[in-house]
Amino acid sequence: MRLQRCLILYHHHVELCLNPRDKKNFVLAKYFKNIVLLLSLAVSDLCVGLIVQPLYVAVLLMSCQRDAENNQIYHTTSSAYFITVNLFAYASFFSVTALTADRFMAIHLHLRYQEIVTLRRVVGAVISIWVCSAFFSLMVGLRLIPTQNVEFYASCASIEIACFIIMTVLYCKIYSVVRRHANDIQALQIQQAAQNDQNRARVRKSAVATFYVYLGFFVCYLPNTLIYLAVVINSGPSAVIMSLSTYAATLVLLIRLLIL
Repeated sequence: MRLQRCLILYHHHVELCLNPRDKKNFVLAKYFKNIVLLLSLAVSDLCVGLIVQPLYVAVLLMSCQRDAENNQIYHTTSSAYFITVNLFAYASFFSVTALTADRFMAIHLHLRYQEIVTLRRVVGAVISIWVCSAFFSLMVGLRLIPTQNVEFYASCASIEIACFIIMTVLYCKIYSVVRRHANDIQALQIQQAAQNDQNRARVRKSAVATFYVYLGFFVCYLPNTLIYLAVVINSGPSAVIMSLSTYAATLVLLIRLLIL
């Protein structure tokens, strides 16, 4: 499913490049910035399934062996896992947040949306998402950031909670705007209302689809966020919390495999 999403998006991109004057492709080009955000999410989601999950299984299996701490392959695989899981997980996290903001602006700004949310700005935002995720993942994977400190868990918890709050607030505003639009449409003439309703229904459908993705991410990352908060409250990671973190990471990857 993840690979199919990437191939479909890539097909639209090639079609745009080969036939830029086609009317259908012009419509695709108009909304290509949405495809860029979806492509960022699809690529990160695909890499979680193809790279992160096999590495996680390998780390768990090698950790059960004797003298795992003295095994260089184990340390290399563990570092590769920490780098990739932070890279693709936070890239997915930030991409969903960006998609939520994009849907809010599409509903809230109306005709100004195409003027304010340009392709260049969207591409710049996607590049920033991946650069920040890559920088953070390298710092963690290369042990340049001590992962046993409370500050590390507090930072991770703050990032995830901030994204959850932003997405929740934006979806509340989206719901409010959609309700107001529905009331406005009822006050218009039938012909004009039909045209406006068709355009707004497309935006609402896109917002609802993004909302389902948000719910999936909320279910996935909530256990992990709770573990971060438990470490902060406990003023450090304990043996029980670290054991629970293993179950939380397994649950996160399992849910992502099933519903995302």
